[in-house]
Amino acid sequence: MPLERDIMPTTEAKGGIRDRAIGRSGEILFLDPHEVKIEAGFNVRHFNTPTMKQRIEDMARSLSENGQREPVKVRLDKPTGDIYLVSGETRLRGMLLAIKNGAEFKGLKAIIDDTKLSEADRIASLILDNDQKNLEPLEQAEVLARLSKMGFNHTEIAKKTGLSQPYVSSLLGLYAAPTEIKTFVQEGKVSATAATQVLKEHPEQAVSILADSIASAAFNGKGRATAQHIAATKVKKKVGSTSAPLWTQKSVMRNLITTLCEIASDTSLGMKPTQGYRGWAKDALANADVNVKAWLEEYGATTEEEDE
Repeated sequence: MPLERDIMPTTEAKGGIRDRAIGRSGEILFLDPHEVKIEAGFNVRHFNTPTMKQRIEDMARSLSENGQREPVKVRLDKPTGDIYLVSGETRLRGMLLAIKNGAEFKGLKAIIDDTKLSEADRIASLILDNDQKNLEPLEQAEVLARLSKMGFNHTEIAKKTGLSQPYVSSLLGLYAAPTEIKTFVQEGKVSATAATQVLKEHPEQAVSILADSIASAAFNGKGRATAQHIAATKVKKKVGSTSAPLWTQKSVMRNLITTLCEIASDTSLGMKPTQGYRGWAKDALANADVNVKAWLEEYGATTEEEDE
């Protein structure tokens, strides 16, 4: 029997969730989606963004064409008798939109979640239940910030959420960033990774550097500022090293490395290739510009003696 679309939620307690199910199949219940409430302010999803609006429309279309495959999780709030969503908000919103557009369903597939979790574990579950990859970096950052405000340090947050400690620290830095930077990331004008790197290196100038990099990208017909745009902006603003641009140095150093490694590889000189390269690289590192040093290190040259 199709779901009636004009059923409105009620504040009266009506017994348990199973008693109010439209139907069931094993442990899966069919509920009226209009009766399932969303806990205001708990989910960190930003459903007002273009990306999420599109995702809900796609979900509505998929549900209309293919039906609901995965059930949502729900719980009963005993004091009020209300049914609250635990996870699956995109599916619930998608079904409500599909119904609004004329689709008919037997009901919202749901399973009851009776797990007793602490508030901290409930918050951490926002990342764990979404398998991390489904949340945007700013959404993950909001989850981590909630745990931080509860008194957990970065290491403890990492253990609770399954994220690495450096990543936790990086996201918390992004959460504390100026609103302009978070807006840049949310709108997709710069990646979270690039933004956090600029914040780490140039906290006082980060907004200006990113804004100019985004403007430069837009001028060149690009919707997002890349590492190249940011590097060019930093050179233009004379941020960091005032020597020649890194890509110019790379070109010169690449030729030097090629030539000197060929010499070092000449067995007639009585040396191992690694010995020749290491000896030259140590010399270069001791005298090179800071940007070249960073590039050499990227290619494996260090100032430490290697084990034979």
